[in-house]
Order: sequence, then C-alpha cells, then structure tokens
Amino acid sequence: MPVLPLNPLRRGIATAALGLGLGLALPAWSLNIMVTNDDSCNAEGINVLMDALEAAGHSVTMYAPAGEQSGRGGAISTAIGSSYDISNVGFHGPTGAENRYCVRVPSANPAEGAEDETITISATPKDSMLVGLQRLKGTDIDLVVSGINDGQNIGSTATSSGTVGAAVGAVLSGIPAIAVSHNRFSGEAGMSVAELADLVVEVVAALEEQREAGEALLPPLTALNINNPPGPVRGIAHTTLGTRTDILYGPTANDAGGVDIAFNGLVSLASLLGDEALANELANNPDATIEDFAAAGLDVNDETSMSAAGYVTITTMDGDFTAGLRKRELLQLKLRDLSAGGE
Repeated sequence: MPVLPLNPLRRGIATAALGLGLGLALPAWSLNIMVTNDDSCNAEGINVLMDALEAAGHSVTMYAPAGEQSGRGGAISTAIGSSYDISNVGFHGPTGAENRYCVRVPSANPAEGAEDETITISATPKDSMLVGLQRLKGTDIDLVVSGINDGQNIGSTATSSGTVGAAVGAVLSGIPAIAVSHNRFSGEAGMSVAELADLVVEVVAALEEQREAGEALLPPLTALNINNPPGPVRGIAHTTLGTRTDILYGPTANDAGGVDIAFNGLVSLASLLGDEALANELANNPDATIEDFAAAGLDVNDETSMSAAGYVTITTMDGDFTAGLRKRELLQLKLRDLSAGGE
C-alpha cells in the first residue's frame, strides 16, 4: 500500500492535528461508539479518549478489562456456563461514570486453603469488547475504538496486542474498528495522549464526512491501526503492517540454556538505513520529505520504518486472513494430488 506523500496541504493538516484540530467544524451528528482497551478500565488512555469523543458529541460507552491485559491478542475466556461480572469498578477503583464499565470473569481460586472456591479475574480485551456488544444489542454501534494503549503496537508485534486483538474481534463481528496506541518513547517533544485522542476524533469525523448514506464508516472486515512516533511528529503516513517491529522483546535464549523474557532494544532509523550519518542528517532536517527518506533507502510503505522516521502511521487492516488469489492458486497446485481419503 503506497504512502501518501505529505504535500504542503497535508503537512499543514498533520501539524494542526497536534493540538489545534484539523480546522474542520465538528459535525452535528452523533455516532454510537464503544471503546475498549488492554490496559484496564482505569487506564489514562481510554478515559482521555472517552472524554475527547464525548466532547465531540458522540454517544460513547466503555467496556474494558478490569485489570491490565497487555499482550493477550484475541484471547477469550472459555469457562462455559459462568457469567461475566460487569460493574463500574476496576482493580484500581471506580471509573467515576455510569457508562464506563469494567469486566471480570470467574476463575478457580489458586490460594491454598482458601474458603472461596472462585475469585474474579480480569476479562481479556476481546472478552470485554464482546460483552459490550451483547449488552448493547438493539443499539446500532457505528464504531469500536480500542485504546488509547500505553505503548505502541507497531508492525509484526501488533498481532499479539490485546488492543489490536479487540479491534480485529470487532470487525469479525461486523463492526468497524480503530486500534490506537501511544508511543511509550514520545517524550516531551512528541505527541501527548490528549493530542492523539484529538487526532482520533478527527479521523472519525473524516470517515463520517466521506461515507455515503447507509454505508458503514469503514468497508466490511476493515480496521485501522494508528500509532504516533517517538519524538516530534513530521506528518501522517499510510502504511502496511509489515514484518518488522520497532521494539525488540520476547523469548530470548540465555547462556545457561534457558529462555528469558527479554528486552533487546529499539529499532532505530540508523539501523534501518544502515548509515548512522545519513540517519542523523535526515532526523535533524525538519523539512525532510517522504521522498527524501525513500531516496535514502527507507521502506516508506512499512509501519515500523515510517514510525522511526517520525510519522504518525495509519495502517488499514483486513480481518479476512485468507491469502491473496495468487498464493491460493499456488497452494492448490502444490496440493493437487491430495485426496479426501488420504489414498
């Protein structure tokens, strides 16, 4: 998917989005939006997002895990026959609003000698989103927004994200969705959580402005993955998820023959370009364009690469995991001699 070049108009729009708004008058319509996350119903990001969407005039309801659930992907609870516990109180206290719900699920009590056989633990992000859809049956939900996550979900690691998993679960349920994450390394010069929430409001407004009567905000089985970069923002780039990721963590072999849960650093612009001097030159040039990064050898279609270059990335994700026609035809050819009976 090509990156849209940031011409002067688009660059101005992106700059304005960092606190001044896009300059578009807020519409008179109100959407029914459900929000969820994987950081819990008490997390800053989801509550800032709720405030921003409500201030824009939307009808918003939260169904989020009662406790932190990062990295849960599309996991759901499988204790068939038990019931979810739904209240306005999370593991870190009440949410402070009747439309901000926290979701728990029963579990066997692991405490030795405990009198109570079961306790409640946090539901997963996808659990919480699906609970919300059940509770809101009869209401036309226009959009699910998952986030704002504390920490980016960029590239290949996004597939294990509870934030992204909830969004994918929503589109598989027939509801357009947006996953949005705040880069943990933004720093004081970067985009704040509140500024990212304002950008989400503008994205929703743009989608509504462009849709035809009777259409959904996004095409069927479609979600967006939005991330701000570390440090100052140059503009907005439309990217592919790709196979890279910006943060290197996960199972790593140690010298003792075991495997650690390890953090192995961050992918930098210099490591992507293989030229530290060139990377520094581009990074220190506020007027560097997408064309300049492409000329330097950066993959300007890749989410990880464009985040490292300083762009807010918007990746369009398809909930249908089926491979494209050429791959399907190739595998049909390779497997053409199979028979149903295995003969």
